[in-house]
Amino acid sequence: SEYTSARLLKRTQLFGGYSGSNYRVDLDDGSAFVLKVTNGYSAEHAELMCQTANHLSAAGYYKDCCLPIPRRQQHNDNQQQDQRKFRFVSKKEKKGVPAFLLTFVEGRQADAVMR
Repeated sequence: SEYTSARLLKRTQLFGGYSGSNYRVDLDDGSAFVLKVTNGYSAEHAELMCQTANHLSAAGYYKDCCLPIPRRQQHNDNQQQDQRKFRFVSKKEKKGVPAFLLTFVEGRQADAVMR
């Protein structure tokens, strides 16, 4: 995987998001993440969303929120160049749709909270 060496145990589609498709992924090391497939967004736009959230988190904002997980460092020259441009976003999903991994935070669905 581009994100972790842990293996996938289970994936569950999460409903109630406003854009894209979200899946909870549970790994064999006990961790859980959210895989966000960003239907309708370019890889550049998805990367900008991740970089913005990461920056706000580093500045002390976005506590107890889902935060982007950086991809692991790649070793060949082409992968390293892609790594510099896309630190968070993977383009290996079906049909080249950009996706990224977020921390999983237990809570209520966003659309239920907004009602």
